[in-house]
Parts: sequence; structure tokens; C-alpha cells
Amino acid sequence: MSGARIALLGAVAGFTIFIGLPIGRVRAPMVRVRALLNALAIGILVFLLWDVLAAAWEPVDGALQSHRIGPAVRDGLVLAAGTGSPYRRAARRTGCPHLNPLPLR
Repeated sequence: MSGARIALLGAVAGFTIFIGLPIGRVRAPMVRVRALLNALAIGILVFLLWDVLAAAWEPVDGALQSHRIGPAVRDGLVLAAGTGSPYRRAARRTGCPHLNPLPLR
């Protein structure tokens, strides 16, 4: 998927969040509209996450298919560190025990 297409899908997800902000402040119960916007934004963001992680896995998969263990381990560790470190930083900043099951030093 091209960068422009990813940016377009991200913009659609952001637009649904932008539209959902004033709707969330309305006192009248608009449960179906809120649920629709929420589902649309979450669906697009999950798709984007899946697409990015699939592209990030390609170097590891290519190295494993060609039986190159060293590059596969190196790329796998980079992928694991890159996907795990933002969550650990967020847990450290917020102090949330659910995001941080392991003690940070």
C-alpha cells in the first residue's frame, strides 16, 4: 500500500474522530451515531496497524525463507523492540499498572 493511501485512510480515521468530538459532548443520547463513528475509526486504525506490521514483518520473513538466521534474529529483535517500547514508555509516563505488568527500572 502506498504512503498516500495510508495517509488518506489515516485522514478518514482522524476525520471521524474530529466529527465524533462534538457529538460526544451532545447531551442527547445518540448512541447509534457514536457507535458508528467509533467503529469506523477503530476499524480503519486496526487496518492501518495490520498493514504497517505486515510490511515490517517482510524483512524477517525474507531472511527466514532464505535460511539466514542472523539477519532474521536481528530484524525480529528490532521489530519487537519497536512495537513494544512505545507501550512501555506510555506505562512509565502514566503509571498505569495494566500497561506495565513488569516493573520498570
